[in-house]
Amino acid sequence: MDLQMLQLLMAVPASLGFALFFNMRGPAMVLAALGGFISWGAFLLVGRWLPGVAAPCFIASVAAALYAELLAVRFRAPSSIFFIVGVIPLIPGRYLFDTMQAAVAADWAQFWGLASVTGQYALAIALGISAVWAVREVVRSLREKKGVV
Repeated sequence: MDLQMLQLLMAVPASLGFALFFNMRGPAMVLAALGGFISWGAFLLVGRWLPGVAAPCFIASVAAALYAELLAVRFRAPSSIFFIVGVIPLIPGRYLFDTMQAAVAADWAQFWGLASVTGQYALAIALGISAVWAVREVVRSLREKKGVV
């Protein structure tokens, strides 16, 4: 089994753990955990064509946000819980740890390099969800103006 397939498969139990943390049960839990597979799959796919981490992470975050919006409608729940569960594989745990370790060791050259990558991940995730939520609000506002709630 190649490494990317293993990563995709491991994204599901990682997300599943956070679905349990949010007290999800049944189909909502399983489908929310599938969001981790979708977001990490998007990250890997886009990463084949676009360099760095910012663009792949942004696209993956958008995919996770769109999927979260679908689940929110289906289960009549806030999209944010589905988004958090789905975006878990994108959280740069290793970079966060290494960044803090460099800071504690006062290795400022390494710290700034790692902090830059960590910030790119964080910014891309934030921009992805913001873009989807902004479009959702515009659509909702237009529907309300037309009386199509």
